[in-house]
Amino acid sequence: MSRTVYRAVIGTVPEPELSPNARTHRMVRARKLRELREFTHWSVRETAPESPLTGRVTVTVTIGWPKRRPGMDIDNATACLKGAIDGVVDAGYLVDDKQIAELRVRQRPWKEWGELGGWQYPHGCMVFDIEGQEHDDAG
Repeated sequence: MSRTVYRAVIGTVPEPELSPNARTHRMVRARKLRELREFTHWSVRETAPESPLTGRVTVTVTIGWPKRRPGMDIDNATACLKGAIDGVVDAGYLVDDKQIAELRVRQRPWKEWGELGGWQYPHGCMVFDIEGQEHDDAG
């Protein structure tokens, strides 16, 4: 068995209106969700594999928050990723988001990741690391 790892970098972060704690009108929330999904899809479709992963996968999302955005508690950050995950599926990395066996979410404040190249993404970014298992036919 070999392990397959894909990386997708999206040059945005979830909007505060996507948080379950936000007191946002449902139509505003729906628009923000659609925008995140479409932005993610168009941002990573050129780097998508020729064929999507088909088995169970582990997805690790690292959110690099921009300056003056403190981030969110981990539950809200995870809930805000629905649109981005759907965008990664739409781009062709996965067949369906039901394949995700484990979702890990990490958050990095600006002062932590800004020195590591975060300046390239002044509005923040999300890095998706998608790990899956593929079977070797040779064995």
